[in-house]
Amino acid sequence: TLDDEDSIRHIFRVACGLDSMVLGEPQVLGQLKDAFRYAQQAGTLGGNLGRLFQHTFAVAKKIRTDTEIGASPVSVASAAVNLAQQFFAGFKKHTALLVGAGVTIELVAKHLVSHEIGRLFVANRSVERAQDLAGQFGGFALPLSEIEGTLPEADILITSTAATEPVVTTEQIANALKARKRKPIFACDIAVPRDIEASASDLSDFYLYTIDDLDKVILAGQGNREAAAVEAHRLLDDEIRRYAAIERSKQVAPIIATLRDSNEAVRKQVAKKARQRMAKGESAEDAIEFATASLMKKMLHKPSVALRKAGEAEDLAMIASARKLFGLDDD
Repeated sequence: TLDDEDSIRHIFRVACGLDSMVLGEPQVLGQLKDAFRYAQQAGTLGGNLGRLFQHTFAVAKKIRTDTEIGASPVSVASAAVNLAQQFFAGFKKHTALLVGAGVTIELVAKHLVSHEIGRLFVANRSVERAQDLAGQFGGFALPLSEIEGTLPEADILITSTAATEPVVTTEQIANALKARKRKPIFACDIAVPRDIEASASDLSDFYLYTIDDLDKVILAGQGNREAAAVEAHRLLDDEIRRYAAIERSKQVAPIIATLRDSNEAVRKQVAKKARQRMAKGESAEDAIEFATASLMKKMLHKPSVALRKAGEAEDLAMIASARKLFGLDDD
């Protein structure tokens, strides 16, 4: 088990992706939010834990907003989409053709959809699998045999299959470029061995990147995230201290509430007497004078008695606390 502050630090780090194998990844934060929601629904979330989770989510948002911890691509899928972003100002008016239907292509689809891709096609040897994947993202499914007919519509081509031979040929690309009237195609071949014929890279207006190019992007992204993690840890330390201070302050909340309630009772009692005096003909000025003097006397009676006893006992700590509590000068 961890001590209080260590526990707070642990959940903050996990939520911010600082404990993840892929530094800064957001998936664990999503899992924490799911766990929080399930606990709420089950009625098993106590007040302390509920406050900790809420603060944790706020801290994770602050870290991702105020640092570059999640900005740089560190996965093959995010790197591929990041490269595509360098070619297009936005994806809304563009079409992407994804070849394959595995985990990597699914992640690519998620990234493209999060960046508002205009249209999405998924081609796969198993049309059923392509339909399942395309259906998740509002896309269109097709068999590998229909790639050639769809290529002319594709501004972005990203492939990742387990095929042992290329599934997209140089001839198909050349025909697509001709049909597009030399409108360029951005392509990223994530597969090993390659899905796209290597000679296609010699075609004008066809910009082909491979897994080797993505590795360079990923390494650079990891370096950027490691640098951002230094700032993230500094912010995290500040947030841990702030949350711990908030929780410690809650220890005196019942005392403050009791103090307010008792003084409110005194105020009501004095106000009642002041109204009675005015009802008997006493002037408002005299009633106010009585009320304020009486209120001050009643509210200071117990502290005054305690301070006299502290003086008699030479309780310097109590005397110093009284000065601090009531904001008194040393004069």
